[in-house]
Amino acid sequence: MVYFDESMKVKRMPVKEQVFEAMKDAIKSKKWKVGEKIPAETELASMFDVNRLTVRTAMQRLIGMGLLETRVGDGTYVKEFSLDNYLEQASEFYLGPELLDQVYEFRNVIEIESARLAVQRATEEDMKMLEEACDAFEALKNQYLQEPSDTIFENIVKADMAFHKKLCEISHNELFVYAFVMAQDLFSKYVRSVLKERIAHWENQKRKGEPWNDLHRVVCASIRSRDFEACRNALMGIVDYKIKL
Repeated sequence: MVYFDESMKVKRMPVKEQVFEAMKDAIKSKKWKVGEKIPAETELASMFDVNRLTVRTAMQRLIGMGLLETRVGDGTYVKEFSLDNYLEQASEFYLGPELLDQVYEFRNVIEIESARLAVQRATEEDMKMLEEACDAFEALKNQYLQEPSDTIFENIVKADMAFHKKLCEISHNELFVYAFVMAQDLFSKYVRSVLKERIAHWENQKRKGEPWNDLHRVVCASIRSRDFEACRNALMGIVDYKIKL
C-alpha cells in the first residue's frame, strides 16, 4: 500500500507569487545583474501575461527586500543586496525593550568568541582597521573631556559600536557579524547607558590627574600579540558591565 498524506499534495501557487518568484530568480541567477535596469512594468506584464498591478506588487516586494530600487524618472534597477541593512531595518520588529537587559549576555558570547577567532585569524590589514577604530574612539573620548557636547557623545557611541563590529568582522565568521548587526540597535542603547557612567569615571580620573589605559587599546594589543586570555579579560571589562536600565 502506497503511503500518502495531505502534505504530499501539489500546491497551486497564485499568479502573483509566480511572478514574484520568477523575478527573484532572475536576480539570484544574475540574469538581471546588479546595477542593470530591469524591463518596464508594461514589458514585464506582457512577458508574464499578467496585468501591471501583479507586476507592480512583485516589484514592491523586491524593493522591500532590498533587491531592487526605483530611480524617479528613470526606472527600476537591480540593487546590490546588503544583509546588514536588511537586518538593521527588520530589527525594530523583533527587538523590544524587554531584551535590553540580556544584551551583555549576548555580547559576552558573540564578542568573546569573535576575539578568540580574531587572535587566530586576524591579518595585518585587520589589525590596522581595528586600531584605527580604537584611535577614533579614544580621540572622541578625549575631545568630549575637553569640550563636552551631546553631538560628541553620540559620536562616541557610534565609534564604540564601530570598534566592536570590526572585532566581529576580523573573526572572519560572517554569522557573528550578522548576529551583531541584528542586535546593534539594542547594543547602541545599552552602550549609550554604559558610557554615561563611564564618562563620569573618566572625568573623575582627569580631575585627579590619573592616567588610564583604555581597554579598547588593550584588546587591540592582545589580538596583535595573539594573547587570547589578555584579550578576553579586557573585553569582559568592557562588555560584562551590568547597569540599571
